[in-house]
Amino acid sequence: MNSSSNPKPHYISAIYDFSVDGWSGGFIDLDETSTMPPDAIMVGMTVEVLEALTQTGTPGYFLIRCGGALILPPQLVANFTTNLVWDVMAPAKAYSTPSHLPITVGSTSQLTAGKVNIIVKYFMSPE
Repeated sequence: MNSSSNPKPHYISAIYDFSVDGWSGGFIDLDETSTMPPDAIMVGMTVEVLEALTQTGTPGYFLIRCGGALILPPQLVANFTTNLVWDVMAPAKAYSTPSHLPITVGSTSQLTAGKVNIIVKYFMSPE
């Protein structure tokens, strides 16, 4: 069987702990290793809530994007409770760029605690 007819899935993962690193809103890159490589085709994402997100002030939203493209639409922070697993089926989207694209998380409120593990599944685009 030709290996190109049976593509191998790849994964990137990052854990962010808001109680350690804090957050005052906006977007941040998760980790230097949490980037989509050039010519990757994202097919899904899992957000595992290891510790419930805690916010101060006005209720806000949590979202995730890859290189500026939204991959998790805004969700209420209050919905991110411990042991929750969100599986997001991303539409197959090719990221054909000459450089790596960061996975970033964002919030419209200040997050003071909580821990999430974000896992992105992708395939490499055939040449």
